Amino acid sequence: MQWSVEGCQYNGGSPLEQHEYEQAPGFGPGLRCARRTTMSLTVTGTASLGNSPGTACIDSSDAYVYVSNANANTVDQIRISDMTVTGTCSLGITHAPIGICIDSADAYVYVACNNANTVEQIRISDMTVVGTASLGASHSPMGVCIDSADTYVYVANYNAQTVDQIRISDMTVTGTCSLGATHGPRSICIDSANTYVYVGNYTDNSVEQIRISDMTVVGTASLGASHNPYGVCIDSTDAYVYVANYTDNSVEQIRISDMTVTGTCSLGATHGPRSICIDSANTYVYVGNYLANTVEQIRISDMTVTGTCSLGATHGPMGVCIDSTDAYVYVANYTANTVDQIYVSLGPIWVSPADTAAATPGDSLVWTSVAATKRAHFKLQIASDSGFSSGLSTYYSYADSGFEYWDGSAWQALGAAGMPSNKTGNNVRYTATSGLSGTKYRRVAQTV
Repeated sequence: MQWSVEGCQYNGGSPLEQHEYEQAPGFGPGLRCARRTTMSLTVTGTASLGNSPGTACIDSSDAYVYVSNANANTVDQIRISDMTVTGTCSLGITHAPIGICIDSADAYVYVACNNANTVEQIRISDMTVVGTASLGASHSPMGVCIDSADTYVYVANYNAQTVDQIRISDMTVTGTCSLGATHGPRSICIDSANTYVYVGNYTDNSVEQIRISDMTVVGTASLGASHNPYGVCIDSTDAYVYVANYTDNSVEQIRISDMTVTGTCSLGATHGPRSICIDSANTYVYVGNYLANTVEQIRISDMTVTGTCSLGATHGPMGVCIDSTDAYVYVANYTANTVDQIYVSLGPIWVSPADTAAATPGDSLVWTSVAATKRAHFKLQIASDSGFSSGLSTYYSYADSGFEYWDGSAWQALGAAGMPSNKTGNNVRYTATSGLSGTKYRRVAQTV
């Protein structure tokens, strides 16, 4: 993983957008920097499971991923720090759990059991079923989502052609929306205001907007014949819904205000996208391609593929989710019986500010790493001219003194071992003792 900043200190916000930066100490007031990014997606951890993991969700603390195993009739809890299964809930023979979601308190997960025609409430503390909503024979529930108030769960019933609203307090169905014959709803998501749910209808080739107050369809986006929408997600501003079209091998952007398709990303023949998630900055969506055995990153601004992670033959990625830092994507591989952790690394990031002021001995150059990797090393480069073309000096954290990291309460020396595994902060500082007089601070890099 690499990142670099010239003359600026990262000053908050998403690492994936253009932002205002605060100039490093010793260089005057803040300035605005234009920057460009390239991305690489790398598998950094794998959890081996039982049979056919289908969907995944992550808790709000980025500590655990939960995955439904359709053929094993289980839900597994995976500890993210070492990608180890730390808990399993056995649901019963022929339950076939598929869709899964988690509440905001990280207390319960909810899973749609396709064969049992139920939604099960699982208490996370001991991975035990503590509630069941019975939906009716041949409903075949697929996708589930939960509102931000942890009051209701919504489930898309593939064979019943309905969406059910389930009250969490007693796991009772309190509302139903009938979609029409042969709609085949597979996936569902909810807006942040808890006003609408959006459902991807696999057979009807549409995405429908359902008003929660009366469980009525109030908008429809028609996608085209043989699109077969499989997964849906919504951005945090409630402006757009994104849908993965399995047969059409595409991802489409739907503007919510009028339920109109406003952007399309064509992925290529036989990709077979089945699942989709969006980062917190609304900058990228990530899609699991079941047939291509890849996870792809799509830049929302122009609906272009900007990164691909190849998982290996016959992995069959199904469910994807992303952590709150936008640094890791988790994918449930249906055929490989694994969950992969994919690191979203910032490839070289170059910033081109105006010329900086002259640095002097004793200046402290401080920057914040974007999702700094443990054991990382840092490189500081300084040039004697504003064009960064002559008099280049390079300083390395593992070779030169003056590098420190913030451990949460004090600055600590950063030496040959790199960033310690028990670090709590990403801030790094370089304090020059000599050699900076009359030079320009131009570039910082982090490498592993």
